[in-house]
Amino acid sequence: MHRSFILLLPAAALAAVTTHTTIDSSASAVGLTQQLSSFGVDLFATADTPAAALQHAACVMDQYLDQDRDGVADDPNVVSALTARQATMIMGATGSDIDDVFDAIDDSGGSFGDRELQDVYASETAYSDGANYFDASLEEVLHLITSVGYANAYPSDFGEYTGTTLADAVDAVIGDCEMSWE
Repeated sequence: MHRSFILLLPAAALAAVTTHTTIDSSASAVGLTQQLSSFGVDLFATADTPAAALQHAACVMDQYLDQDRDGVADDPNVVSALTARQATMIMGATGSDIDDVFDAIDDSGGSFGDRELQDVYASETAYSDGANYFDASLEEVLHLITSVGYANAYPSDFGEYTGTTLADAVDAVIGDCEMSWE
């Protein structure tokens, strides 16, 4: 008889996730009250966001950046590109929660907007209600890592513009559908 099991890693196993007790002042000025980081990449959340949902997103980022789980980022060039550009994940409980953050950024003259932002809502993650559907944090965290990390660490290969290795490969597969790199 074969038995299957799922191994859940405790949060302590994710050594690169750091909890901040003092929140970045520019973040708190726009309504973000929680802060974690993974390999120096910040993740912020609003007060209405469950802390466990933010922890979930941080764990997703941690696992993307350190897939062999040795506590060292698999590609330091990607992490350097992310931190140099202040890549930041922001999480709200819902879409309207995030809209309030973006409105506050606009109202403050964009001081927090100097960061490269990617948003995700706690309500669209599998963490939110344990439902058996796609966890959007997997996609949204990957967007941040690819568009800010890989695209800037390896611009000729992964840059998001015409003529990169990736763009040429996509065009070879799907052709120029007049939408692929616009």
